[in-house]
Amino acid sequence: MLQEKRVILRAMEPGDVELLYRWENEPEVWDITGTFAPVSRFALEQYVMNSNDFFSSKQLRLMIEEKKHQTTIGSIDIFDYSPLHRRAEIGIIIIREFRRKGLGKESLMLALRYVKETLGLHQLYCHIHADNKNSIALFKNAGFRFVGRKKDWVKESGNWKDVLFYQILL
Repeated sequence: MLQEKRVILRAMEPGDVELLYRWENEPEVWDITGTFAPVSRFALEQYVMNSNDFFSSKQLRLMIEEKKHQTTIGSIDIFDYSPLHRRAEIGIIIIREFRRKGLGKESLMLALRYVKETLGLHQLYCHIHADNKNSIALFKNAGFRFVGRKKDWVKESGNWKDVLFYQILL
């Protein structure tokens, strides 16, 4: 378990399946996560039970708990890990009622320290929809730098949208 002033990052537990089921099956976030179909509880149970080794699965999901209310408010995903290049992609989701309170930044900064000091990663990168101003601000404030634009990269609600590419060297 990793702790900061107001948040805890922890491993997924079987008790998280119901929460993950709700999150993964919200069509509103499918455009951001690249999902386009509902996910079963069984698939999520298998994912939680088999996601304990970052180096073999090449992905890690850390659940974000807000200390004051002792509630899970989101998750940070580290995925597409490249052992040779010691880099991975990162994504974060915070449930709506806890956004814009600094908890995302605190969680992201804690994750950055962890992947550098414990996992030994050299860099992280992320893809952000060009119109997602809050995520752009979050990653820029955490030290990520803009490195490129992918034109018409995603189709959302029938329209093609650009995706911005950010990275940070650790």
